[in-house]
Amino acid sequence: GQWTSGGVGNTLNSSEPTPDQVVSGSELVYPDGTPVINPNTGLPYPKPEGLDIPANIDFAKEYMRVNNSPLARVLIMINLFRAGGSYDYQRLEGLIPTMMNRDAFKDDYVDVTNYNYGVVSAAFGYSKEDTLFAAGAYNRTVGNTSYENITKYGIVQESVNNISQGHDDYQKRYGK
Repeated sequence: GQWTSGGVGNTLNSSEPTPDQVVSGSELVYPDGTPVINPNTGLPYPKPEGLDIPANIDFAKEYMRVNNSPLARVLIMINLFRAGGSYDYQRLEGLIPTMMNRDAFKDDYVDVTNYNYGVVSAAFGYSKEDTLFAAGAYNRTVGNTSYENITKYGIVQESVNNISQGHDDYQKRYGK
């Protein structure tokens, strides 16, 4: 569930954050300091350690300035967001959940990882449609297609919501 609502053997509702889990100072905020509200829960996104949206945007912009080839952009996005990649906040660094290390998956960070994917993809110049279809293509590649509410993109609606919000917020909140 890299760019989706869940991982291996995971369901969306298994661990949605509750108000007592999102403590002040640990939620994702916009540059003006207001919390970023998850459209699926109505609560602020919990902020995983190391997530810095402005820095991720700056990285994308600088990468495009230095190397704007379409192939390079695809490869860097795959590397950043692949299972265990540096922008994969839903997994412990470098670990892919298996039956033996299921604890490597952090259910509370699925939605915010999808949100960040939408923001970064927009910063790399991808359209929202291309961003959503790429998430579905990744899901099919790694075999995450067994959800009941799969959309035309190949991902669940909750993931569409998070990715779309991130893509839209890049345009509206983080500027170009």
